[in-house]
Amino acid sequence: MIYNSSPSAIERAKETADEYGVKVVAKKCDVGSYADIHRVFDEVTSEFGSYDILVANSGVQQNNPCLTLKPEEWEAIIRVNYSGVFYCAQKAAQDFKSFGKPGNIIVTASMSGVIVNVSTLFPSHMPRERERARTSR
Repeated sequence: MIYNSSPSAIERAKETADEYGVKVVAKKCDVGSYADIHRVFDEVTSEFGSYDILVANSGVQQNNPCLTLKPEEWEAIIRVNYSGVFYCAQKAAQDFKSFGKPGNIIVTASMSGVIVNVSTLFPSHMPRERERARTSR
């Protein structure tokens, strides 16, 4: 397990190991950092010898309206949500090749791709939603 901001991952790794009788470790990694990604993947390879799956499931957001979003806030989103996912997948693919065996890379997207996620930061959406709900009865 790789985590950045959820120290509960350490306990979840221990619980998973105990429940399934397998070795599981939690590694703290800034997936927005190319160097940190390589450090952690190399640690995992050193500890386990190899691995055969990557689930890229990280993402950040900024709760600021796009009209006032600062460049550094946008760059933080891009660094994790796009570059980080790509660098993790790239490193895993390179490792799979060096292991001499196939591996699996699973990339997930935000739950906002599945549900309607109405932001409270844009209250202009709310009157339309209330009117739609009222007239659909």
